[in-house]
Amino acid sequence: MERKEKGAAFLFSEKIKRLFKPSLSSSKNIHISLDIGSTYIKAVALEKAAQSVNIHGFGYTKIEKDVKEAIKNTLSSLPVKKKELSVSVSGSNVVLRYVHIPAMNQEEISKSMAFELERYVPFNKDEINFDFVVLKNNKNTGKMLVLIVAAKKDLVDSRIFLCRELGYNLSFIDVCPLALANYFEFISAIKDKVCAIVNLGANISSVSIIEDGLLALSRDIFIGGNDFTKKISEVLNKDFKEAEQIKMESLNDSLLQSLEPVFTNLTKELKVSFDFYETQENRLIDKILVTGGSAYLKGMLDFMKHYLGPNIELITFDEQKLKLSPSLDAVKFKDNFNYFTFALGMGFRNF
Repeated sequence: MERKEKGAAFLFSEKIKRLFKPSLSSSKNIHISLDIGSTYIKAVALEKAAQSVNIHGFGYTKIEKDVKEAIKNTLSSLPVKKKELSVSVSGSNVVLRYVHIPAMNQEEISKSMAFELERYVPFNKDEINFDFVVLKNNKNTGKMLVLIVAAKKDLVDSRIFLCRELGYNLSFIDVCPLALANYFEFISAIKDKVCAIVNLGANISSVSIIEDGLLALSRDIFIGGNDFTKKISEVLNKDFKEAEQIKMESLNDSLLQSLEPVFTNLTKELKVSFDFYETQENRLIDKILVTGGSAYLKGMLDFMKHYLGPNIELITFDEQKLKLSPSLDAVKFKDNFNYFTFALGMGFRNF
């Protein structure tokens, strides 16, 4: 079985990159990644060193009313000032599809996608930006596994317009599974095992399965931290804001028990993804890594271990691969590290 090395690491972003010429600045080797989430805006400023990545700045802001204002506050908190950055897109207007097609060369695949894209993507091809990459080429079966990434043009254009309105140029646009795969490739030395990365967001969670160092499967799950908040709101008859504060600060064992239906729904969806992969590929998942802001929810890891097995751990700060600038608050960054893994993965694409 052959693979196209690192193809997924450049997917989608390369097409966007060609549209924009980065501005020059005094910190030309430092890259800013902006993760526009549904609840928080996160950003990191990174520079590649010989055997590690230097983190020159980080910031995050909760979106209260205006997304643009939250972005301004986040970027202004960074000690590095640049005029280009990368941004994220996510949600129902972004799709990743894994399709098996007969083996063919790159030119033939391009022609095939032009005619058959609508079979794989639930949008009109005139409404999307898309790209694809060959993940596997199995000469024994004569089949290829191709990953297609597509995003609605309206969504992409809105990101471009927003950044330009704020005075920034784009270096590329990224999607969560690819950024997490890139993070894993840079940080992990595991190249011959199967690992699943579960990103637990506010509205959407995602699963990215990394097989022998390459992205093999990804799926969005429309369950996240806000579903736990809504359940607390129902149980205690509190408004959403109060329920969110209770979730983050004073979740007792009795209330945690009332969240079991949400935990169960989440783990069931995760198990569907894991079972699908293991059945299709005839390989077991060796380890499950958990990240995202909702990974910090009390009881989350214990519940996942109970239903999905013991080989589950939170992604943690790697002091060998990541070096924080001495001027930064190391405790604050490490305590909130899993808010930044997506932004870090975006930044690693530049190195």
